[in-house]
Amino acid sequence: MSGADFTAKDFRTWAVRVYALSELRKLNGASGREAKKGAIAIGKAVAERLGNTPAVCRKSYIHPELLDAHANSGLGLTRVNGHGDRRTNEVEFLNFLKRLKRGSQKPRKFWQHRSAHASGMKQN
Repeated sequence: MSGADFTAKDFRTWAVRVYALSELRKLNGASGREAKKGAIAIGKAVAERLGNTPAVCRKSYIHPELLDAHANSGLGLTRVNGHGDRRTNEVEFLNFLKRLKRGSQKPRKFWQHRSAHASGMKQN
């Protein structure tokens, strides 16, 4: 139909990333410990929705830059006209990805730092 190859996992991943953004938006403005707790809770909520573990969801489904941006400086979302419905959330997520592509948002790797710290690994 579109000429591109998409799998069911592509659609599942997209839906989860949009859902994660909509949930993180509710926490936007939280900082430090509250931001981390919120991101962890969202990882658990996504895991419950998908029937996976939070670790699998963070690694394979939730966009890592989304969590990093939330943990470090907020999402910097520009509210688009709409009522927070799925289409509005998709447009906001696309705008977020465009900002990443332009390089205007370069958050630290919160989850990589956290997992390396927990395992005692040295950061680069």
